[in-house]
Formats: sequence, structure tokens, C-alpha cells
Amino acid sequence: MGKTGSEDVEAEASTSIPSIINPRATADLPNPSEGTAPMIFKLASVLAVGFVSLASIAPAHAYQCKHLPTTASAGAVLKASAQGKAVTAWSSKVKANLGLSWSVWDIASAKIVTCSKVGNTWTCQAKAKPCNYVVQ
Repeated sequence: MGKTGSEDVEAEASTSIPSIINPRATADLPNPSEGTAPMIFKLASVLAVGFVSLASIAPAHAYQCKHLPTTASAGAVLKASAQGKAVTAWSSKVKANLGLSWSVWDIASAKIVTCSKVGNTWTCQAKAKPCNYVVQ
């Protein structure tokens, strides 16, 4: 009558292995003597098609930039502080004239900050073309 629990597992394993290995299915497996190049090319082509498909689904993003730059200046004892204040002044000026979405220094184009020192005060000028992030 009785098989032990481990004999049941062994019996299951021995009867299920032949059903897993199908000689017809093994014909699709790569031959080690042929190398892996054909499989790599197949994988690359599948991935390329997948990326192209994803790219066509994603929305287009773009920046719309003004043609003329906006300039703003600020001063401080420390040069780094004057630079930061000039960029902040640029953002405030653009926000007042064009709106919040145009006032982001990080996405502006043709950015330049120039500084000069007179006495113990640094004066910096921030100049850039405002840009707006557009989702199409």
C-alpha cells in the first residue's frame, strides 16, 4: 500500500520529466556549436521593435523659447550671492512679463551670468532666452 512522502515526490518527478522534454521542442534550442549570435540578433530586433512601439505611444515634449533674451541684475558682497540674486531677479522679471511657466532658469536657453566687482560689491547680470515646456 504505502509509499512514503519522499517516494511520492520521486515517483512524480520521474514520471513528469519525460513529459517535459519533448524532442520536437528541443529542435528550437540553439546548438552550442553554432554560437549565440543568431539568438542575440533575434533579441536585439525584438527589443528594437519594442522601443519603437513605446516611443510612438509616448507624448511629444518640446521647449518653446523666446527669440529675445531677458536681462536682470543684482548685487551682493559675495560673488556667489550676487549670481544667485541675479538669476532670481531674472526669474521674477520673466514671471511678471510672461508668466510662471516661462520663468524657470534651468530650462532657459542661451544662459549667461556675468559679474564685475566695484569696491567690495559684486554686481552680476543674468541673461537668457525664456523657454516654456510644452507637451504636445
